[in-house]
Amino acid sequence: MLEASLLAPALARRSAPPRGLPFWVFAAVLLLSPLPFASVYPVWPAVYGVLIAMAILALVLQRWRLRRGLTMPQPTVLAASLLALAVIGWGFAQSLPGLLSAWQHPVWEQTRELLQLPELAGALALVPERSAQVATHYLTYLLNGLFIEQHAQSLDNRRGFTDWVAAQSPRRVADYGGGFGGLARMIGAACPSAEVEVIEPHPHPLAIERARRSPNVHYRPALDGEYDILIATDVFEHVPDPLGLAAETAAALKPGGHYLIANCFQPVILCHLPQTFHFRHSWDRALRALGLEPTEAVVYGRAFQRRGGLNLEAARAIEHRSRRLWPLTRPLPGRIARPLTKALLN
Repeated sequence: MLEASLLAPALARRSAPPRGLPFWVFAAVLLLSPLPFASVYPVWPAVYGVLIAMAILALVLQRWRLRRGLTMPQPTVLAASLLALAVIGWGFAQSLPGLLSAWQHPVWEQTRELLQLPELAGALALVPERSAQVATHYLTYLLNGLFIEQHAQSLDNRRGFTDWVAAQSPRRVADYGGGFGGLARMIGAACPSAEVEVIEPHPHPLAIERARRSPNVHYRPALDGEYDILIATDVFEHVPDPLGLAAETAAALKPGGHYLIANCFQPVILCHLPQTFHFRHSWDRALRALGLEPTEAVVYGRAFQRRGGLNLEAARAIEHRSRRLWPLTRPLPGRIARPLTKALLN
């Protein structure tokens, strides 16, 4: 009797049903397992959700059996089990070759309609021999362009860039990495006497077709000649050597020309390369050493002016020091890291 009374607390702790944290785990798995929602073959997220849910469901049932035997489970265990079963069912549904059309995001139907436009004929054939996954990867470029063309904040940013460019009265402008060409078309409309080029090696056919509606906007695979203004918005954080690319493109600027640059050297999305993050607080200083003098802030970017020759060696020296400082300044708040970096680089 005494032995049973001593063992009772330990047995109670061992057989206690899961509370608190398990529910948040179930809820998190339930929310994460359908991602990406609009994909046709999201096999690996589905497998992940199913495996995790089955493991947790097995644990819940084991704890319930120890506690209650074959009696009706408590609401806590019942809710957790239903959530796990829902995840398993949704995971298997997501992995089916033909996802029900009612569950698909309408953007994919809009994409199919776009692909039927005459100007896109032959650009992408959605045939059984090509997987839907390859097709959706190819369409990312198009969808991103369509999103930015309708996103209020993105449009406001472009209007700010356009107003600044128009105030400079340029004769020749290049939007390097201009993507779908929305900013270039806005600049072309605001500066009808200027020649505006979108520098893209592989533009989408729909982007080219839209540029044809603007008589002074054209796509080119590379910079050609000299420009009054270069623009690079959200470009340099995507390349392994942003400083080298800045020097290469700035060579196409006329003496006294302006370079409008807007960057985000932060890990906000996966395609921002981590090796560029050390430029978060040192980019302006590196460009000044290169020969591009910061002049004014423009929306979330900054305008630089070419003062004379370019000195990539001096800029590389700043880049080297910036990399060495980055492990020290990375954990600090921006209001501290920014002036500290500036002081140590000067």
